[in-house]
Amino acid sequence: MENTAKNPGVGIMTFIPLIVWIVWFGYFFFITKDLAISQNYDDHEKIVNALSAHMVTLITVWALAMLLTAIMVIYHIVHLARLKSINGASKTVWIILMIAIAPIACPAFWLIQVRKEPSNIETYPTIA
Repeated sequence: MENTAKNPGVGIMTFIPLIVWIVWFGYFFFITKDLAISQNYDDHEKIVNALSAHMVTLITVWALAMLLTAIMVIYHIVHLARLKSINGASKTVWIILMIAIAPIACPAFWLIQVRKEPSNIETYPTIA
């Protein structure tokens, strides 16, 4: 069966959730940099005032990051479950990593496993 996960487009899509998460954290820390400099993270009123003007943007980018991450996790877990060349213990470790730290584990999985796979790889017909 032809390996569609090896497609460069999939590789690029694998890194997009990580980039969106980095943008979200960067934006969050940019908004709250004054609180960090003055060490006022224990003053909840200042935190609310700092974040309230940016809440729509923060939530929108967060939701986009969550959606893209979920799509890539599902895609990679299905691809991983169908592979015959990886043993069950390795699959379990990869699945746990993808669920726990998906924005980092999905690009790592693509770089370590998928990129090195041959174009015609033996897979199971379904994941059941």
